[in-house]
Amino acid sequence: MKEIVFYYDVVCPFAYMASRVVEHVAARAGARVKWTPVLLGGLYEATDAPQGKHASATTVMAPAKRAVVANDLRFQLERYKVPFNYPDVNPQRTLNAMRLLAASPTSQLSTPAADPRASAIDNSVRRCLTDALYRAYWVENQDLTDQKVLTDCVKKVGWSVDVDEVLNSSSSLGSKAKSQLEANTQEAAERGAFGVPSFWVNERLYWGVDRLLLVESVLSGKKASPLRIRSVPSDAAERPEQKLTVYFDFSSPWTFLGVSQIPAFVESLRPLRVKVEWVPILLGAVFKAIGTPLVPMTALSPAKATYASQDLNDWVQYHGRWSLQYPSNFPLRTVLPLRVYCARPEEKLRTALFAAGWQRDIDIGNPEKLSQVLSEAGYDPAPLIARASDPDIKDMLKKNTARGVQAGICGAPSFQVDDGPVLFGQDRLPMVADMLCGWSPTSASTSSKL
Repeated sequence: MKEIVFYYDVVCPFAYMASRVVEHVAARAGARVKWTPVLLGGLYEATDAPQGKHASATTVMAPAKRAVVANDLRFQLERYKVPFNYPDVNPQRTLNAMRLLAASPTSQLSTPAADPRASAIDNSVRRCLTDALYRAYWVENQDLTDQKVLTDCVKKVGWSVDVDEVLNSSSSLGSKAKSQLEANTQEAAERGAFGVPSFWVNERLYWGVDRLLLVESVLSGKKASPLRIRSVPSDAAERPEQKLTVYFDFSSPWTFLGVSQIPAFVESLRPLRVKVEWVPILLGAVFKAIGTPLVPMTALSPAKATYASQDLNDWVQYHGRWSLQYPSNFPLRTVLPLRVYCARPEEKLRTALFAAGWQRDIDIGNPEKLSQVLSEAGYDPAPLIARASDPDIKDMLKKNTARGVQAGICGAPSFQVDDGPVLFGQDRLPMVADMLCGWSPTSASTSSKL
């Protein structure tokens, strides 16, 4: 039977969310889930994560990105209808909790557990104990370092075991639990995992709850549909026009994928009226302003950098509409093409510049090569490039970039609906669509506890 190996640690809220979604994905794809507890700190240590073994990955993020990630977590929890209450203490040390899970049997419970999802496909002790521990941490604000809390969770799922013995590494059962957790963590690291939630499917790693869309597509053999919680309203034609702001720079492959979707995306929402506001920004200046490395890939651990390249290819294959050729002169110098676009903000020009940089391996930062691209697109290059040097054009790009920073963007592509919260990434367009269709998240925040 097809299988999803699900690597998780209860310390991670994104893995908690994945634990509420993964069984449904498996059911739709005709697969089973292998619940595999790991120690997140162990993965961090094995992959030389910049935040170290004990800290959260968000601690090394710029405040702007931390805020966007915090809002994104809240929005996704709300969309998936996952109960959530941020704990007073986070992160907690989950070593004992994860050893309990490593020792827990994968056999099915003979009687239903107290968990309301006891009718789930997997009603094993391990899955039910996972649920109980996640709920204790992320809903009930309990301290998982307290052995009494762990014992209560074990009792709730009906597992008859001596918790003291499991947590005593000198005992036979405790030694096995310790070794199993270490083995799980090592296996995940050897397969390329650098964080949780991670999924091993068809000899490939996928990371992040939002990548379950890719997992489902691979397992089912057909393109899975992203989560949508709002459809186009029946009175769409009578509703006022809405503004979709798109912050972009020609320097990013992810932005290429994002902006390439926009025309069909807007068309799919008709008869809603959506006016797209294209805002060119200088991404390097954004990174400098918010305290992010100018080339973020250089700050990633080797394992995460390797995965990032794979992830980009996965999304190209998922969309299946655009080829992408990584430029030989990466990172692209985009100040000049951005200024040219500011001087002539047309869809034809924007499309030609993205295609040149990300499909034709042309150095669009080189004036001569840029001239050739402009000429092929039907423009007279000399006056356009000359216009790009005018003070008002330079000032326009600076103001656009400052506007993005002020709005709270942390990268590109970034989106806003009617100047609302910033959504970051080409994979957040389904969320953008729901906002345009009337969904208003209730949990937006301007600060982060992550």
